[in-house]
Amino acid sequence: MTGKWDVDDWITEAAATPIYRFYPTSVAKDTSLSLEETFTYLLEAVKDNRLKLYWEIRCPNLECVRSISVSPDKIISGNVTCSICGEEIKITPDIVFPIFEITPEYKARISQKKTKKNRVVFSMSRAALQRRLPFRVPCQ
Repeated sequence: MTGKWDVDDWITEAAATPIYRFYPTSVAKDTSLSLEETFTYLLEAVKDNRLKLYWEIRCPNLECVRSISVSPDKIISGNVTCSICGEEIKITPDIVFPIFEITPEYKARISQKKTKKNRVVFSMSRAALQRRLPFRVPCQ
Protein backbone atom coordinates (compact mmCIF):
# COMPACT_ATOMS: atom_id res chain seq x y z
CA MET A 1 0.00 0.00 0.00
CA THR A 2 2.90 2.34 0.69
CA GLY A 3 3.91 2.14 -2.98
CA LYS A 4 0.48 3.31 -4.10
CA TRP A 5 0.66 6.23 -1.69
CA ASP A 6 4.11 7.15 -2.99
CA VAL A 7 2.80 7.21 -6.56
CA ASP A 8 -0.28 9.19 -5.48
CA ASP A 9 1.97 11.71 -3.71
CA TRP A 10 4.17 11.98 -6.82
CA ILE A 11 1.12 12.68 -9.02
CA THR A 12 -0.22 15.29 -6.58
CA GLU A 13 3.14 17.06 -6.37
CA ALA A 14 3.54 16.97 -10.16
CA ALA A 15 0.03 18.41 -10.61
CA ALA A 16 1.12 21.47 -8.61
CA THR A 17 4.01 22.12 -11.03
CA PRO A 18 4.22 22.94 -14.75
CA ILE A 19 4.66 19.20 -15.50
CA TYR A 20 2.16 18.34 -18.23
CA ARG A 21 3.18 14.84 -19.35
CA PHE A 22 5.57 12.29 -17.91
CA TYR A 23 6.88 8.79 -18.42
CA PRO A 24 6.30 6.02 -15.88
CA THR A 25 10.08 5.60 -15.61
CA SER A 26 10.28 9.04 -13.95
CA VAL A 27 7.82 8.01 -11.26
CA ALA A 28 9.49 4.61 -10.77
CA LYS A 29 12.89 6.27 -10.33
CA ASP A 30 11.60 8.90 -7.88
CA THR A 31 9.61 6.41 -5.78
CA SER A 32 12.11 3.50 -5.97
CA LEU A 33 9.33 1.18 -7.12
CA SER A 34 9.51 -1.33 -9.95
CA LEU A 35 8.31 -0.11 -13.32
CA GLU A 36 5.55 -2.75 -13.36
CA GLU A 37 4.24 -1.73 -9.93
CA THR A 38 4.43 1.96 -10.86
CA PHE A 39 2.58 1.37 -14.13
CA THR A 40 -0.21 -0.49 -12.29
CA TYR A 41 -0.69 2.41 -9.85
CA LEU A 42 -0.62 4.96 -12.68
CA LEU A 43 -3.36 3.00 -14.47
CA GLU A 44 -5.47 3.29 -11.31
CA ALA A 45 -5.02 7.07 -11.51
CA VAL A 46 -6.25 6.89 -15.13
CA LYS A 47 -9.40 5.13 -13.89
CA ASP A 48 -9.83 7.94 -11.31
CA ASN A 49 -9.57 10.56 -14.12
CA ARG A 50 -6.48 12.15 -12.58
CA LEU A 51 -4.37 11.03 -15.53
CA LYS A 52 -4.80 10.23 -19.22
CA LEU A 53 -2.78 7.51 -20.92
CA TYR A 54 -1.24 8.16 -24.33
CA TRP A 55 1.03 6.09 -26.53
CA GLU A 56 4.11 7.70 -28.02
CA ILE A 57 5.76 6.38 -31.17
CA ARG A 58 9.47 7.14 -31.37
CA CYS A 59 11.59 7.13 -34.49
CA PRO A 60 14.14 4.29 -34.21
CA ASN A 61 16.60 6.06 -36.53
CA LEU A 62 19.66 6.58 -34.32
CA GLU A 63 20.29 10.01 -35.82
CA CYS A 64 16.72 11.12 -35.12
CA VAL A 65 15.18 9.30 -32.09
CA ARG A 66 12.33 11.80 -31.80
CA SER A 67 8.70 11.41 -30.87
CA ILE A 68 6.72 10.91 -34.07
CA SER A 69 3.22 10.95 -32.64
CA VAL A 70 1.28 10.72 -29.41
CA SER A 71 -2.10 8.99 -29.50
CA PRO A 72 -4.69 7.90 -26.95
CA ASP A 73 -5.04 4.65 -28.92
CA LYS A 74 -2.37 2.00 -28.60
CA ILE A 75 -1.04 1.43 -32.10
CA ILE A 76 1.17 -1.63 -32.39
CA SER A 77 1.02 -2.28 -36.11
CA GLY A 78 1.17 -0.40 -39.40
CA ASN A 79 3.59 2.12 -40.83
CA VAL A 80 4.27 5.77 -40.15
CA THR A 81 6.59 8.35 -41.69
CA CYS A 82 8.86 10.33 -39.40
CA SER A 83 8.23 14.03 -39.97
CA ILE A 84 11.78 14.81 -38.81
CA CYS A 85 14.00 12.45 -40.83
CA GLY A 86 11.43 11.36 -43.45
CA GLU A 87 12.05 7.65 -42.86
CA GLU A 88 9.16 5.18 -43.32
CA ILE A 89 8.90 3.20 -40.09
CA LYS A 90 7.14 -0.07 -39.34
CA ILE A 91 5.40 0.27 -35.98
CA THR A 92 6.52 -2.41 -33.54
CA PRO A 93 5.99 -2.67 -29.77
CA ASP A 94 9.61 -1.69 -29.08
CA ILE A 95 9.08 1.85 -30.44
CA VAL A 96 5.74 2.46 -28.68
CA PHE A 97 5.98 3.96 -25.18
CA PRO A 98 3.32 4.87 -22.59
CA ILE A 99 3.16 8.50 -21.55
CA PHE A 100 0.81 9.94 -18.94
CA GLU A 101 -0.83 13.35 -18.93
CA ILE A 102 -2.18 15.05 -15.82
CA THR A 103 -5.77 16.04 -16.54
CA PRO A 104 -6.54 19.78 -16.50
CA GLU A 105 -9.33 19.13 -13.98
CA TYR A 106 -6.95 17.47 -11.54
CA LYS A 107 -4.34 20.21 -11.99
CA ALA A 108 -7.04 22.82 -11.26
CA ARG A 109 -8.22 20.94 -8.17
CA ILE A 110 -4.70 20.70 -6.75
CA SER A 111 -4.11 24.38 -7.50
CA GLN A 112 -7.34 25.34 -5.71
CA LYS A 113 -6.52 23.15 -2.71
CA LYS A 114 -3.04 24.66 -2.48
CA THR A 115 -4.45 28.20 -2.59
CA LYS A 116 -7.08 27.35 0.03
CA LYS A 117 -4.45 25.72 2.26
CA ASN A 118 -2.28 28.84 2.06
CA ARG A 119 -5.25 31.01 3.05
CA VAL A 120 -6.02 28.76 6.03
CA VAL A 121 -2.41 28.87 7.21
CA PHE A 122 -2.39 32.67 6.84
CA SER A 123 -5.67 32.98 8.76
CA MET A 124 -4.40 30.73 11.53
CA SER A 125 -1.20 32.75 11.74
CA ARG A 126 -3.17 36.00 12.06
CA ALA A 127 -5.32 34.49 14.82
CA ALA A 128 -2.23 33.24 16.65
CA LEU A 129 -0.68 36.69 16.39
CA GLN A 130 -3.79 38.36 17.78
CA ARG A 131 -3.75 36.06 20.82
CA ARG A 132 -0.11 36.86 21.56
CA LEU A 133 0.02 40.58 20.89
CA PRO A 134 -1.21 43.19 23.38
CA PHE A 135 -3.05 44.93 20.52
CA ARG A 136 -5.26 43.73 17.65
CA VAL A 137 -3.88 43.26 14.16
CA PRO A 138 -6.19 45.12 11.76
CA CYS A 139 -7.93 42.96 9.18
CA GLN A 140 -7.69 43.94 5.55
